[in-house]
Order: sequence, then structure tokens, then C-alpha cells
Amino acid sequence: MTPKLSSMDDKDHAAIDIATIETVFLSKDSTASQKLCALNRLNGLLRVPSNETAGSRKRLSSIADDVVDSPIVPAVIELLKSEKIQMLCAAAMFLAKLLTATDNLAKIVELGAIVGVVDLIYSDTIEVSTCGIKILYIILSDRPHLSKDAMNKKLMDKLFRIVKSPIYSDLALNIIEIGCHVPEYRMAAIPELMCLARSEDYCVQRKVIIIMLKLCGTEDCAQAIVENGGLSVLVDMVGHKNNEIVLHAVTSLSRLATGSEVRIQAVFNSGIMARLPILLDHHKKNIRKETCNALFNFIDGSLERMGCIMFKDTTIEKVIRLLNSDYYWLVRMECLKIVWNMIETGHRYLIMSLVDRGSVEANCSVVVCSDEDMTMMALNALELILEVGIMEIRDYTRRVDDCEGTAKLELLQEHKSEKVYRKAKSLMTKYFSESLNNDGTDIFEEFQNLGL
Repeated sequence: MTPKLSSMDDKDHAAIDIATIETVFLSKDSTASQKLCALNRLNGLLRVPSNETAGSRKRLSSIADDVVDSPIVPAVIELLKSEKIQMLCAAAMFLAKLLTATDNLAKIVELGAIVGVVDLIYSDTIEVSTCGIKILYIILSDRPHLSKDAMNKKLMDKLFRIVKSPIYSDLALNIIEIGCHVPEYRMAAIPELMCLARSEDYCVQRKVIIIMLKLCGTEDCAQAIVENGGLSVLVDMVGHKNNEIVLHAVTSLSRLATGSEVRIQAVFNSGIMARLPILLDHHKKNIRKETCNALFNFIDGSLERMGCIMFKDTTIEKVIRLLNSDYYWLVRMECLKIVWNMIETGHRYLIMSLVDRGSVEANCSVVVCSDEDMTMMALNALELILEVGIMEIRDYTRRVDDCEGTAKLELLQEHKSEKVYRKAKSLMTKYFSESLNNDGTDIFEEFQNLGL
């Protein structure tokens, strides 16, 4: 005989006998209504109290662990195949509550929960499908490596259809994001993501750009994003009113510009360059920093692209102005990398154009700093600038002196790094020795003091 559950109505949840409920699920004589009653009891048992405390959480976890160790879980997973909507929802709710209450997720997965849950998602009943999405997300967010067992093309297609529902789109996108760990499915997801990126729903756009940012880090996905119109999507997102979306869009474009020369040129021609001057004036420091990093990637190794930003707009002027300011140091570091990248080419006209825009003063402003690599970069840049000055008969040494560059070079001869010390001494000896006495004092300054 199957025990009746009505006698448990007045019992406190903590005193419910799990073994009695277990008997209901295992008995062949149990009716569907009795099993549903048992499920409802279990759901009540696993309900989080409104005034949750550490003690109640511990108690709930203990009850959940006892349930996991019983034959109840496989019986409930079997109920996920039921044709009765009420039974399906109750079974799904039980699994969702159990997964959040126990740390023994592995055992539940071993019992076949993933297959049953994925079948729920395929349901045409939105309540059932949503329960399946919630449970699958709980499982995959804790163990993303299981996405290879859960994901398939049919599921991805279903999730993208669900995304179009404003109520459940975030959950579906969370699973799509995890599913993109599986190579064969992330490639199939890219065209759909490009369409979703143009959604008017901010939450959808935000989640899509986060997924795209991750995908841009892999070569095959980066190329697929470009081929599926991702560049125009990202350039449009750069103009978004939300700062987080702007930051992720700029970072994605920066990552796309680290592959083949053809792809870098495609990014450069995408329309992003027209937006850079605005981004360099952005009120958010991290957006300015990422913009500078992106600009470095856009022009790296190409004299043609360097020439474009030099003569077509105010981008390079703004970079040099940021470098020569007292702005956020990490932004100035990125600016120095851009300037050095251009000077390092050794192209005389490019270097002279940079000097005309204030690069001597900008480099001198950072030559004394706590970062040895930055100091060396600034010193090497000054060396090439001064060399071009000699070749082109231009008094760049005077420009260095006018912005207190020589005083800083003298100071660097006391630097703890031998590499910095030798470079600074070399510059002073090679380019400024004529203006110094044997004791290192400035001859012109002595003449002025004598009134000569």
C-alpha cells in the first residue's frame, strides 16, 4: 500500500520523513496525484525562508544532501518525461531548488539530469521551457565544461528563438555564452549573435557584446565575426550611450586588429578611425586607455596607416597632448607606446611631423618615471628624434633643453638601472656635450650670469 501524504500537512518541514516520500516514488502503486503531492512537499521542504540565516542555510543544505543520497532524484528525472504539464513544472522546480541548495551537483549530473533538462527546453510550453533553461544554467555556470555534453545545434537554435522573448532572453543568452566554449557551436552562433547585436534591448546588446569580446580572442571566431558583418556592428556600438558597451566594443575591435594584415586593414577601414578623436576625449579613463591600445594595434607596422592618422584628423595631436599632460598614468603609457611605435620606424618625415606636434616635449614629460621600460622607450624616442634633427639640420636639442629635458637627462645619470644610466649619459655626451663645461655646467648659462 502507498502511504498517504495528507497526514504530513501539519508537520513542520524539518520533520518531514524523506524516506516516506521516497516510498511514494518507488512504489508501483503510487498514482500521479500522489507523486505530484510528494513533489510539492519536496519543493516546500527546499523552500528558502524569507528570513534566511546561516543556520537555515545549513539546515537546507543538509536536507538537500539527504535528498541527493536517496533514490528520489533519478525518479524525479524520469518524471521530466511526463506529458502532464503540472507534473513537469513541479519536477523541474524541484531540480532547480535542489541544485541551488546542494554542493553535490556532480552526482545529480551523473544521474542524467542534463539530458532530461535539455528536453524540457524543447517544450512548446513556455513555463516548462523556462524551467529547463534555469536548471541548465545552474548546472553549466558551475561546470561550464559540461556544455559539450549539453549543447547541440537544435538546442542553440531553440535558445536563439527564446532570446527574442524579452522575459527570458537573459537566461538564454547566459547559456549561449557558456555554450560558446564548444568550438563547433560557437562558430554556428556568430551569425545569430550579429543579428541580436542590433537589438533595441539594452540587456541583449550588453550580453551579446560580452560574448563577442570573448570570441574575438580566438582566431577562427575573429575571422568569422569579420566575415559576418561584425565590424559595422562593433563600430555602431562604439557610439552607444552605455559606457560598458562602448568599452567592450573598442576592446573587441582592438583584438580583431591583432591577426592577419588583411583583417587589420579591414578594421582600419571599418569607420572606427573617425570615432577615435571623440573616444580620446571620453570622460571614462578605461575607455581612453583601451582606445589608445586599439589605436596602437590599428597602426602597428604600417607606415601607410601611420600616415593616415598623422595627416587626416586630430587623433595624433590628442595622443601627444594626453602624453604631455598630468592625466591618468596608464593612459599616458599607452600614448607613449603609440608615439614610440611611429618614431621607431625611423621615417624622417614622420618623426619631423611628430616633433612639429609636440612629441619632444611629450617624451621629455615622461622620461623620468617609476617604470623603467617607459623611461627607456622615451629615451630611445628622444635619441631617434635628435638623430633626425642632425640629419635635417633642425635644432631639436634646443627643444629638449627648453622643456627641461637636459636637466632630466642629467638626473637619470643617477638612476639605479645601469641601462637607463648608460642611455642617458650617451644622449648627453652625443647631443649636448658642446653646451657643457668639463664639470658639466652649462656654458650659455655662465655667459648670461656674466652679462655676456
